[in-house]
Amino acid sequence: METELLFKIAGERYPEIDHIVAFLYEEQEGQRIAEEIREQLRDHAFYEAAVSQLFESVHIEDFHLFDVSEEVLEGLDQLLNANTYLLYDNKQVIVEEFKQLLNLEEMSWLRFDRIDPNEHGFEMI
Repeated sequence: METELLFKIAGERYPEIDHIVAFLYEEQEGQRIAEEIREQLRDHAFYEAAVSQLFESVHIEDFHLFDVSEEVLEGLDQLLNANTYLLYDNKQVIVEEFKQLLNLEEMSWLRFDRIDPNEHGFEMI
């Protein structure tokens, strides 16, 4: 979240810079500005205000596109906000609650070079 806030704040402060991420990492002046913003983000009140502003762009109603029930939308609304984000030190709790609300199953990543076709029923080409 801190990196996203850094990019957002820098982009708002320096709208004339086209490639803000490259500027912040590659230019000496950009690195100085990035460190200045990071220092400001260490201030709890500034950080909370920045997180609150970032969460203003969350539109829970967009989940209607996925045919999500009103009950789930209410749960998402309670979950995806600045207060909840700031409440949990372990952000994985939010991720797990999000997955539970949307009934998302765990996914596994399989590397093609480690797949045993007999085990997974895949036909290797």
